Amino acid sequence: MPIDDIVAQFKNSMESKKQHHHQTAVAMELTASLMENSLASTSASE
Repeated sequence: MPIDDIVAQFKNSMESKKQHHHQTAVAMELTASLMENSLASTSASE
């Protein structure tokens, strides 16, 4: 197997891991902001 192919495969796997991590981080931020909003609305309604 040529070294170029190995390097390309390694780069591709690193890219997909980065994208997956980014999506997870975005989802966590969305969840956190939703929780903050619901907490704010419940405390405001009391």
